[in-house]
Amino acid sequence: MPMQQHRMQPAMRSSSRSMHSVDHDHGRISNDRYARHFGREHSFHVNRYDYDHRRFRYGGYGFGFVEPWPVGWGYSDDVYVEYTDGGYYMYNRFHPGLRISVNIL
Repeated sequence: MPMQQHRMQPAMRSSSRSMHSVDHDHGRISNDRYARHFGREHSFHVNRYDYDHRRFRYGGYGFGFVEPWPVGWGYSDDVYVEYTDGGYYMYNRFHPGLRISVNIL
């Protein structure tokens, strides 16, 4: 996704701004952090413990999700967070086309 589109999106609200000196812009990932840690080229894994608690940390941010873990997604699969369609979503490299909506905590 072009960074220009990312900058043009409206900020999402967040209930917390105290995450170890992380630059929060009302629930948005800063453009600088997004470029360094997020998007298709920056993958990570969500472990079973994180999934069971419906939250995970990555790139200096805490995320939460309420949607069920998709059938076929493994906890060792490479996933990434991307800003798409006005929100943040987790995608799985091995299952393109499926996504889970995530929120910054």
